[in-house]
Amino acid sequence: MRRQKMSKNTMKRPINILVGFPCMDSIPTGTMASLIALQKPIGTKFTVVQNSLVHYARNEIAAKAITGEYDAVLWIDSDMKFESGAMMQLVDDMFGAGTNRRAVPRIDYVAGLFFKRSFPTTPVVYSSIDYDHDGNNAHCNLITYDRYPDNAMFECAGTGFGFVLTSVRLLKEVWEAFGPPFDPMLMLGEDISFCKRVEELDEKMWCDSRVKVGHIGRWVYDESTWKMQKAIPPETWGGAAK
Repeated sequence: MRRQKMSKNTMKRPINILVGFPCMDSIPTGTMASLIALQKPIGTKFTVVQNSLVHYARNEIAAKAITGEYDAVLWIDSDMKFESGAMMQLVDDMFGAGTNRRAVPRIDYVAGLFFKRSFPTTPVVYSSIDYDHDGNNAHCNLITYDRYPDNAMFECAGTGFGFVLTSVRLLKEVWEAFGPPFDPMLMLGEDISFCKRVEELDEKMWCDSRVKVGHIGRWVYDESTWKMQKAIPPETWGGAAK
């Protein structure tokens, strides 16, 4: 029986994803358990870069992804706790689900929903980032969401990098326009610096609130912590707890 020849449109190459894991020292048990259980596309590779300066670690991971011809990087901080399907949800957001999955991304930046590791906790997802500088002085006002779309993907002005999927196409574009993409801008962290550069390129950023990520500190700060705090009088919160 003659075999039917597959057309180019039906031939799907695997999506090559690098999981980038910058860290400074030890990794919490909750993060390790999440990594062990993580569902991922076939062929996914991991890289751990240890450096006390996180922007150096992120730039090194970005360079590995670009030179290694990966399609995307999943950035995971070393104090995150997440469900086993979290990565696959972001991959489906970016590349399409099931038989429609393709190597060319529909979007180039999508983050899971996570929260600040202190009280009062807030989403590390921003509705606006107001930043200006005159060379020697800078001002930045990060506006977080008091409410956000529940269990949905929505456009945002930027996020922290606790659990984020970026296309390598975007990393290349930022590097070509600005140099190392995570070098801190004046008075900004490396994650918000990257987001501002993405904004300057008129690229969009998204958050998927179905991907719920915990931030490990004294306890796990997550969406349930945030909702609980809203129901408790502020005077009972106590000081910042890390």
